[in-house]
Amino acid sequence: MTSIGKSRAITISIFILIFLGGSLLQGHESYAEMKKVSGTSEILKRLVSLESDFKEVRISLTNRLHLYSSADPDWDKARVFSMYFYINPVPDEDFYKGCLAITHQNGDQTFVEYDGSWKWTIPKDYVNWTAESKGYFIGGTGKFDGIKGTITIKVVGKSSRLVSSEWDAEYEIK
Repeated sequence: MTSIGKSRAITISIFILIFLGGSLLQGHESYAEMKKVSGTSEILKRLVSLESDFKEVRISLTNRLHLYSSADPDWDKARVFSMYFYINPVPDEDFYKGCLAITHQNGDQTFVEYDGSWKWTIPKDYVNWTAESKGYFIGGTGKFDGIKGTITIKVVGKSSRLVSSEWDAEYEIK
């Protein structure tokens, strides 16, 4: 190999090392590790529950205040304002859309848009129901600025009483 060929090979090798090294360093700075959290929820207060007819369409709107419990201190005792609505409810299954504003203990907030469905069963003495929602983090403040990920909420109830509520979230902050 000539000296010009060796020089060119060394220059190309150095360029490749610098490029790959820079890519690796940038990769560590740009992406955070996915974090998984879970917990339970209880309704603190039903704020608004409204059903109304508009021509041939029946719309239901509900707002509630929840309290999250979790082993993760960032999510434990978070207050959750939920709002959801559904159109033309049917006796055995309703689909709904909603949003959550979650205020964490330190005052930071996360915001979620979600879709879900209720499933109803009606035995003689009471009504059993389940609900499942799948949501997406659309933003946050403070520590949660740049949050992206998902949250799943599963609820079981009897009559108008909530029996249990569990949630799981998986997110990263960019």
